[in-house]
Amino acid sequence: MTPVLTIYEPRGEWADFKGAPGTELFIHVLTGRLELDVEGHEPVVLRTGDSAYFRADRPHRLRNPGKSVMRMIGVVTPPAW
Repeated sequence: MTPVLTIYEPRGEWADFKGAPGTELFIHVLTGRLELDVEGHEPVVLRTGDSAYFRADRPHRLRNPGKSVMRMIGVVTPPAW
């Protein structure tokens, strides 16, 4: 597993990402809001304290839709970065 602290400024995003085959991603929002869009699913907005777990080898996008900084912890497995 590889843990990563990620910070997005307002309207910041990580778009059109697809992890290596077999990778999975757990994310936990520490502050702010995070819009998660995974291919094949409706986008969902996570708020402070919310978590998500999904196959990272599917195309996905992470975006801060809010007006304040968003901080999250992401853990990818197997280590891919």
